Amino acid sequence: MTRGGTVRPVPDLAARAPHGAALITCAFIISASLAIYSLVITNGDGARAAAQLVSRFAVLLFSASLSAKPLARVFPTDFLRSTALEAENLRFAFLIAYAVSIACVIGPAELGGQSLSWGELVYSGFDSLVLVLLAIATWREMAGPSRRREWRTIRMIGTSYFWFAFVFSDLVRLSKSSPASSWHQYSLTLLLSSAGVWVAARALSRPGRSVRH
Repeated sequence: MTRGGTVRPVPDLAARAPHGAALITCAFIISASLAIYSLVITNGDGARAAAQLVSRFAVLLFSASLSAKPLARVFPTDFLRSTALEAENLRFAFLIAYAVSIACVIGPAELGGQSLSWGELVYSGFDSLVLVLLAIATWREMAGPSRRREWRTIRMIGTSYFWFAFVFSDLVRLSKSSPASSWHQYSLTLLLSSAGVWVAARALSRPGRSVRH
């Protein structure tokens, strides 16, 4: 822990590799299991149901990656500081989970000889592009100081895109009063809370302000 309540970054990328590999592997296994479960038990469009279920899991990982470091600044407990060190790994886990949800939409349609609408193709393609850029930016930022500011900017843009996309999706679903409104209420609350914690952490990290231990 540094002065001002900020979390000290871990300079050695290899030191985090075992935790990152386990976390990302677990995220993939859970995402694949959720997709298979939905495909097996759902009557009708199982692929779309699988994509929605895995996407919800991805939102949980996204919120965790977004709020891990800010929570450690606001509440500097040992557990939250340890979690903050895994923020980038949580982001990679989110990327894996969300990639699986996109595959649940594109894969069955391609294998079944069905055609996706132009809207679905554009949305899935743009999401995939942002996923790749966010993964590269996160990895390059972790790997070393070279052009770190540029990679951090790309990461922030990608993270902001997904945050606004998830919030907008929740608002649209809530406006239609769909059967899944309870999930979207929870998701929207989680995303707004993550943003609120981030703002609070930024305020506490200003010069002259410190977190009381």
